[in-house]
Amino acid sequence: MLAFPNEMRVMDFVATNGLLTKQKSSPFETNVKILLQNLSSNTYLSGFYNTTIGDGGDRIYGLAMCRGDVNQDACRNCVKSASQEIRKDCVSQDAIMWFELCQVRYSYQDFFSMMVYTGKYPDKWNDQQGNASNPAKFNNVLVNLMTQLSDDAAFDPSKHMFVTGEAKVSKKVTIYGLVQCTKDISGSDCKNCLNYALLDLQACCYSHEGGIIPSRNCNMRFGAQQFYNFTSSEIGLVQVNSRENWATWKILVVIFVSVFLVASLVAFFVFYVRWRNKTQNGEMLSQNVFLNESPLHATIALTPQCDVLATKEMPFMDLATIKVATDNFSDSNKLGQGGFGSVYKGVLPDGKEIAVKRLSRKSWQGLEEFKNEIILIAKLQHRNLVKLLGCGLEGQEKLLIYEFMPNKSLDAFIFNPVKGLELDWNTQYAMEGLFSVKSDVFSFGVIMLEIISGKRNSRFHLTEQAQTLLAYAWRLWNEEKELEFVDSLLTQSCPTAQVLKCIHIGLLCVQEDPADRPTMSSVLALLGNDGSLPLPQPKQPAFSVRRVQQFEVFSFSDPSVDDKSNSDF
Repeated sequence: MLAFPNEMRVMDFVATNGLLTKQKSSPFETNVKILLQNLSSNTYLSGFYNTTIGDGGDRIYGLAMCRGDVNQDACRNCVKSASQEIRKDCVSQDAIMWFELCQVRYSYQDFFSMMVYTGKYPDKWNDQQGNASNPAKFNNVLVNLMTQLSDDAAFDPSKHMFVTGEAKVSKKVTIYGLVQCTKDISGSDCKNCLNYALLDLQACCYSHEGGIIPSRNCNMRFGAQQFYNFTSSEIGLVQVNSRENWATWKILVVIFVSVFLVASLVAFFVFYVRWRNKTQNGEMLSQNVFLNESPLHATIALTPQCDVLATKEMPFMDLATIKVATDNFSDSNKLGQGGFGSVYKGVLPDGKEIAVKRLSRKSWQGLEEFKNEIILIAKLQHRNLVKLLGCGLEGQEKLLIYEFMPNKSLDAFIFNPVKGLELDWNTQYAMEGLFSVKSDVFSFGVIMLEIISGKRNSRFHLTEQAQTLLAYAWRLWNEEKELEFVDSLLTQSCPTAQVLKCIHIGLLCVQEDPADRPTMSSVLALLGNDGSLPLPQPKQPAFSVRRVQQFEVFSFSDPSVDDKSNSDF
């Protein structure tokens, strides 16, 4: 029997949804305090309790759960401590905190009976575990144990969605496992949640002798030492021990499975060789037809049916010329990695710089995909887009030749902390012809707001200020706090009135109804306006915060953010 301490150990991580907080004196904040008191007073009776407090926009939903093997005193103390800590660390409208023996969550949204898997790795916890001497065998036993425990927790009503058990790896090594689901979800949702948790457990803790994956609706933990209380009535003990005559039966099963696998592999290999030969022959035939229909020094053009024809502006280039231009695809000339291969800088004999996309032989992109990419890019030829100059098709090599862009794209300058200082950040930036009057008005508005704020629209997804940059600008506009939106570079170099006018025009460009957005000619006129033309009041932007699904951001992780702006052309 394990003794649990009065002071529960904090898992050292907290999750919130990053929404704006209510004032401390608001009804919502009062309801949160009442809710947490109710959770502290009632959860220990059954180990699980959920309730709601308040009405309308100030209604708050709450849930608390204790581990199924703890006694009532330990449960009450843990929930009380978690309820106190969650208000210190999570001053938010949606928060969750895990202790070692319990978890507490509240939200302004109704999350009862909804399974949303949010499992993460508490690195400080998992990294303290030792390493298994035989990782492969240890992992196999672990997966079998956790799968059986998950089935029992999800589909055995007598377990009340909490099961523990153990399995022998060797005479000296035993794995102890624990799984638990919140009692407001169904058995199938419990099983799905635990399946996801097992995948994450293998990803974070392979070769470790212990690990834990907590989530909003389920938790999974294992260790080489007993960490739960055997005396709890909730425990379902799982023993993976040998039985009489098991060794003989095991040998027969191994022999049968081995023979079956060998036969299957032989059959698969024969089938694969035949399929590969057929595919290669078909690809060679298609390639020859493709080359014959598009002779050397011809280019790709499109019929109304999007068939490939030959013209005289986009030549096929032979592989030898491209190898010389790229120094045989030298790493020193490598510009980056694309979706289907690498991109290299090259110099043709006439001194023209090019960018060569070399499709990876390991990718699944074949001749048909190669043809489709040429068709797609040819349809997108535009003076503001990178141009496709030619292509190469020889043997297994499939190459696309583009014009070289030495200055990269616009966002490489706008959001670079060094190169950004080289730009003229005067508000006349957008009036000097840098943006075509044919550019999309909405994209222009997003770029204008990005320039003014110095931030990417994508980086504002689910931050504390708002879900998007547009929502953030709209909120500050309505609160008459527009200057909080402005980048410090602009506040130091541009008149305030000009900056505010640009924010106003940017919001006009991103209005939800396209009919309300001005034309580019109107935008240019408004930017050049000295104040004689009144600016209409903008309406709500296209991306309303009410349409963005809420997710949780965990303080113990460092989520990667795509550096590509949502407003890239």
